[in-house]
Amino acid sequence: MDKVLISGASGFIGQHLVKILAKNSFDVYTLVRRKPMRDNEIFWNPAEGELTIPAELSFFAIIHLSGQNVAGYWNRTYKTKILHSRVSSTETLVRAFSSNPPKVWIQSSGASLYPETGPGSDVVDSKQYDRGYLSDVVQKWEAAASEMKPLVERLVYLRTPMVLAKKGGALEKMNIPFKLGLGFPLGSGDQRMEWISIDDFLHAVLWIMHTESISGPVNMCSPNPESHLAFCKMLAASQSRPCWPALPRFLIPPIFSEMLRELSLRSYMAPPEKLLESGYKFKEPNLKQYFQKLFS
Repeated sequence: MDKVLISGASGFIGQHLVKILAKNSFDVYTLVRRKPMRDNEIFWNPAEGELTIPAELSFFAIIHLSGQNVAGYWNRTYKTKILHSRVSSTETLVRAFSSNPPKVWIQSSGASLYPETGPGSDVVDSKQYDRGYLSDVVQKWEAAASEMKPLVERLVYLRTPMVLAKKGGALEKMNIPFKLGLGFPLGSGDQRMEWISIDDFLHAVLWIMHTESISGPVNMCSPNPESHLAFCKMLAASQSRPCWPALPRFLIPPIFSEMLRELSLRSYMAPPEKLLESGYKFKEPNLKQYFQKLFS
């Protein structure tokens, strides 16, 4: 039974991933920041660079998901937490596994590093990056993991957009006003929204683990992105609620303007070319049908 180690196992995605890996006959170990209570838990303190892996343990794969939630009030302190939680945790893992590396290193990353495009654009340059804060975070995050590239058979970066599930993650919070009939889009509404269902994210990770041809950056996005306006209208309609006119940019409170610009107001493209070319079949490629499934 192949051993897999997960960081960020208590988070929204991590909890789901632990379950699906166990169901698929992997021996799952998790990193914890408290005293271990089970044989498959390993203590670490990434803020202080503390992690010791027992010499007798060798892992087929490490899946690194740990990082501060990007949703919040982006003052200088919080932005520092976002960056350091990702870079310091990655550096801690790299040091711990440099002498006994896994075969596969799967690194959480973000699709938001891609440059802004026009809402109707169908051109993407995977070698060009945005100049914003989140793009800088993602580039430094991936750079920290790149130290493992010569040591592992495959290093994979999961460039991930918003992961959608009924409970947990961004959608649960976003849906609160829509459930109350008070939901509305932001800005022009024309901006493109990349997304992926939690089911597809999990099964795509399994697919990547078993597909030796996949390495490097992988866009973990649905093949069918939607505009922000269409996203909001579909979300409202799935619960038989109205979708109100968009809130113009100039009315967005300044304390949230930078965060919302990068998370909700900017168009970028991240087509899942590697997944599709490798033969992966999306389980939830249609957003309208997925919302109907979640909220019916």
